Amino acid sequence: MHRFWRPVARVALGLALCAVAAAAAHAKDKADARPVSGAASGVAWANPLDGGPIRALVIAPRSTLDDVAALAHCIELRPDVIPLWTSTCLEPPGAPEGQMADATARLLEKRLAHRHDVIVIANVDCAALPEESLARIARQVRGGTGLVIVHPGPNLPPALDALLDRFGRPESPEPGEWAGGLDFSTEWPGGLDIVRTAAPGAGRLVAFDFSGPRANTHCLAPAAPATLFTEPEYLDAYFSFVAKAVRWAAQRDPGPRITHVAPFVAASPASEEIPPSVEQEAIEQLQDMAAAQELKRYVLHLATPVERAYRVRSQVRVVGRRSQVALDYEDELEPGQSSFPLYATAGAGAGFIDVWLLRDGRVVEWHTQPVEFGGWPAIDGIDYSHRLLERNDTLGIHVRLRSLSGRGYAKTALPMDRRVTVYARATDGLGRIVGHTWGVSPSGEGPVELMLSLADLIAPHLRVEVFAVHTNLVPPGEHELHGAAYAFTRLPVKAPW
Repeated sequence: MHRFWRPVARVALGLALCAVAAAAAHAKDKADARPVSGAASGVAWANPLDGGPIRALVIAPRSTLDDVAALAHCIELRPDVIPLWTSTCLEPPGAPEGQMADATARLLEKRLAHRHDVIVIANVDCAALPEESLARIARQVRGGTGLVIVHPGPNLPPALDALLDRFGRPESPEPGEWAGGLDFSTEWPGGLDIVRTAAPGAGRLVAFDFSGPRANTHCLAPAAPATLFTEPEYLDAYFSFVAKAVRWAAQRDPGPRITHVAPFVAASPASEEIPPSVEQEAIEQLQDMAAAQELKRYVLHLATPVERAYRVRSQVRVVGRRSQVALDYEDELEPGQSSFPLYATAGAGAGFIDVWLLRDGRVVEWHTQPVEFGGWPAIDGIDYSHRLLERNDTLGIHVRLRSLSGRGYAKTALPMDRRVTVYARATDGLGRIVGHTWGVSPSGEGPVELMLSLADLIAPHLRVEVFAVHTNLVPPGEHELHGAAYAFTRLPVKAPW
């Protein structure tokens, strides 16, 4: 090596060794912090949260920590995570007896020495935790720390059983008072019946009492009947509820409380104000014209008038579309108001309306509500020629458009040109569009027959989406598809062997 480069090399090597040493020291300091693993995605319901992050101690099986990451994405959370080997044991089979369990117990005691706003015990058989730690948790809850228990198991230790005995006390609020309801999906039937609350001492407690087997990869959500095909829009709505449970247990109550979102209904004139020459059919035509519009009006309702101004944001999520369309309003929710007009752009189909109240860019309150969007055109049903696909196949699709007569639509309320394009596409599990086709209904009603050609399929299932949109553009572009009526299904592909 040239003598000029030797000092440079020594300096570079020294800097590299210093950097490695610093990184090692930093890693040693953070070794027991147990950062949450896994990538989170979905709706950020309360991130950033008004008042700053919630400090949470989370105890969960190691295979379910993606749920913790998802929760930290939904609501601004500063989590300390204690990962257990499984829901029922602290160490793996074959490990030196007691060694790993003792290390986990020591880590739990170390974390309990810190101040937390809420403790979350998720998908853990509480009997597997050390009795000393459970007793300490019970004391902290009575002292004001929140506790959220998810699927605790049938046999509770005495320390927690004493807290659960408080359920049903008159001062324990109903979940609907702070959750805004849970009636949004057939994936998790039962609604708020799975949730109980208590107020032991100065603390608050929420228990999610799931029935059935434990989920293998979820600690905050129950095992869904069709786990592989659970729609993320439903899972987002469920995590909104979990986030509200954590916020309530941490005693971070918002000032305003959203109760529900309702369709806007224009006030009807009194009968004496309607001229005798105006027939009922004309009034119905005006109502049909409003229902057929792509831009839909809703009203946000709050429990009480607000005391200060808030910014308002709304969002539409159509089930299956994997898209989120947000709208920030120029007008504010003014002091003294208990309602606010909302607007939504969506085609006919099932979806959600999400609403946020913001102060200085941080979330004060939020709400999500399932909605069946009306409008024209609309899809009444779809039949498929077969339900098991070959690797090279042609799928027949029979699309039934909603009739314009007898279903609440007056033809005079619709455009003169009622041409509807029906577009279908298939996407595999790798995100590739492997086929698309389209057809046209000149009258905007009746059946439309499509033939979808598929070739060289390599994924185990396909997602087949069908759109109905009033456009002359063939095939329709993404802009046109945004406001289209929508339906989808998943079809398995036969294995090549």
